Amino acid sequence: MKTKLKFLVLLPFFALLLFTSCQEETVDITPPDEAEALVADSQLTSFLSATSKNDGSKDNIIDGTSCISVKLPVVVKVRGVEIR
Repeated sequence: MKTKLKFLVLLPFFALLLFTSCQEETVDITPPDEAEALVADSQLTSFLSATSKNDGSKDNIIDGTSCISVKLPVVVKVRGVEIR
């Protein structure tokens, strides 16, 4: 009997929660400004091109990533001892 009472109380609550949680999405499309557009001969596009052409796999043992490079040779100090 108590379980039916709890069910009858909770069912309208969850039904109300279901109907109030829906909302309509609005799509706002704004055209980009001319100043924000990338141009083929800009400095940013040349940086992006150089970064994508970089083969950073030579030093993967040091940094573990192929997207960046470490300028070699590297000097590491461990407890005051230099390792080259």
